[in-house]
Amino acid sequence: MRTLFIHVGPAKTGTSAIQHALRTHEGALVIYPQVGLSKGGSHNNLAANFFADFSRPDVDRSDPGALMEELGRAFAASDRDVVISSEALFGRTELRRFIEALTAQFSGPRIAVEIVVVCREHFGRIASAYNQRVKDVVRFERDAPDAFIGRKNGATFGYAHVIRRLRQTGANVQVLNYHPASTLVERFLRHVGFPDNRIPAAEMRNISLSSKGLIATLAANNVAAGSEDRQRYFMELRKMRGFFGPSGFIFGAEAALEASRRLQPDRQFLMNDLGIELPVPDLESPEGGLHLNDAELGDIRAITGVLGGEGEAIVEFASRFRRA
Repeated sequence: MRTLFIHVGPAKTGTSAIQHALRTHEGALVIYPQVGLSKGGSHNNLAANFFADFSRPDVDRSDPGALMEELGRAFAASDRDVVISSEALFGRTELRRFIEALTAQFSGPRIAVEIVVVCREHFGRIASAYNQRVKDVVRFERDAPDAFIGRKNGATFGYAHVIRRLRQTGANVQVLNYHPASTLVERFLRHVGFPDNRIPAAEMRNISLSSKGLIATLAANNVAAGSEDRQRYFMELRKMRGFFGPSGFIFGAEAALEASRRLQPDRQFLMNDLGIELPVPDLESPEGGLHLNDAELGDIRAITGVLGGEGEAIVEFASRFRRA
């Protein structure tokens, strides 16, 4: 029996690295259809067109019926298992309809459907999502991390309610632990049928901003009058040494402890129901919170000098995060 694996993410759980590995393999092990792909290699365009969700301007609009017919031809070209991967599917209330549309494109014996979810430690995922929103040219997040996590209440990044809903589709739901992150791509590929000797080395994708880069971009977002200004600032900022890299634990103790309280039932569900034990960060570490030192502030000042008064405004905003 063939299996249709539907990898629903969620976002910021290694999806880019997994999708890159699937998209660039030679196709001899599983089918990763080159239909409805976004620029990053996910099936986000397929999902967006199927659900008529054009909230992002970078969606390539296509006729969903035509996309499904093209998928059917890809499915018929081989008897291998199929992987569809889109973090845009996580939390979709009508996922059953999407599954039915996909399985209708197969001919022959019945298809087994498995939904794959990857669970990452909550604060790591929230921080990564925040980082992505800050650097996203469409959203360009303006709130500081503590305001962001308070606004989201932590519940947005829970897993239990979505996993319960996914189970209601009737598909088999498998949950993988993101940790250790260094072996995630390998474990995912093995899960969908890659033999050990055919698993490629994982590549880092969609690298986050460092603390310095995150503060500088957040400042640019708050100074920019619109997306064009913001993109102009960003193109200068990314030239700064150390712009990309780990950003550490970016939340203050008070905000983190409140979010942790709200997320505790979700951690319990993962452990008790699924046997998924996630690492717990030190929420009260004196090194926590988003901050920079004088040298890092100097780097921002040096790189934004070409922006004149706008650059000075970016430095002024960034200086709010200076820690002596």
